Amino acid sequence: MSGGAFMARETVRFKLEIQYDHKKWWRGWFETHAYSHADEILAFLMIQRRGTKAFIDKFAKDKVITVGTGGGPLDDHKFAGEKASSSGLVGAELKLLRDPHYGPIIAHVHKNDTTPGADPFDVCTIIKLMGQMSWDQNAVMKWAYDALYVKANEVLDPRYHGDKKTVSKDFSLQYIGMLAIAQNPEQGHKWLAFGAEAKAQDNLAFHVGAAREFKEKAVVKDIMTVNGRARLCVIESDNHTMARFARSAFGARATVTVIKNSKGNVTIHFDREALLDIGDLCAMLRLEEQRCRGFTFCDDPEKLRAEGMLDQDLDVWHNLRGHALLNGSFTARGISPTAIPLESIVSIIEIALDPKCFDSTCAPLCQTGICPAKAMDAECEFACYGFSRCRAIQKASMAA
Repeated sequence: MSGGAFMARETVRFKLEIQYDHKKWWRGWFETHAYSHADEILAFLMIQRRGTKAFIDKFAKDKVITVGTGGGPLDDHKFAGEKASSSGLVGAELKLLRDPHYGPIIAHVHKNDTTPGADPFDVCTIIKLMGQMSWDQNAVMKWAYDALYVKANEVLDPRYHGDKKTVSKDFSLQYIGMLAIAQNPEQGHKWLAFGAEAKAQDNLAFHVGAAREFKEKAVVKDIMTVNGRARLCVIESDNHTMARFARSAFGARATVTVIKNSKGNVTIHFDREALLDIGDLCAMLRLEEQRCRGFTFCDDPEKLRAEGMLDQDLDVWHNLRGHALLNGSFTARGISPTAIPLESIVSIIEIALDPKCFDSTCAPLCQTGICPAKAMDAECEFACYGFSRCRAIQKASMAA
């Protein structure tokens, strides 16, 4: 385990052997966060297949190369937004970003990880599902490694692609299964069956497990947002498909979904098509979290809105590219549960997302375009959050 008082991201190690200078071997460990995605597994593949003496000297510490965790130079989580991926950081170091085989795979893995509506039959998506369902990590690593290795060694049929020396854009379970079967029929069929079983279990959890649990326990209500009325769904569940189900036509077509698991961790998911700015909500949650815990390490409104995590040891809310607020996740299961009661989280969501919600004593002036906190030094319970609506009023007042 690694991390500090509130952040305890579970890690996992895999044996790593690198042959460099054609005949020399380095043997050690590859460390990353538990239930890894295709991103980290691709990084492992590239290090093993294309690792150099310079790379080993730079990144190996006590026979361990750490990627995607720990806050080191190869941890993409310390970068906000979409600036980096683990495989991208490794690919840059190994000069593989423009490699005809690895370059397109790095780009695809990153796109799958950051783009809404990823293909459900994409192997990168299926790797995530296996982690969410807590499948054996060594078995998943082998399955994912085989998929990416087969893809990296794909030879395009010149009848359809000319003499292009690169890989195709098809990363589906079906297509990579076909490539694997062509190389080794027996092993290829086993690989395909393993992936198909993951999809079958995921579908069962969605259409049977989530459907039953949603009907029994979900609380659905309308809230106001900058885009008008939106649907909020709140439920306590450990089902990995629940956020998807709540957003779907089978559930509530929820714009905002709040899920509390049996350990007390809470995740807040947003319909990306709603294009909600969750900065105000992020700031309010982080400041309230500090108050509930009895200490303050950050009260700067701009920093409170930031993507990523404010502090790897003290912050328990991860702003995931403005699309979700995560108090732990399937790959960060050791995060301390939030100290904010679920009912309070719901109230915070309603306050933060409603552009017409102001401090009750200041509201009459706020609604006329005057900020009492700035103009009259009045006490305002919302001033500390730096809400977008409050800053807009302040900016307009200064310009008048």
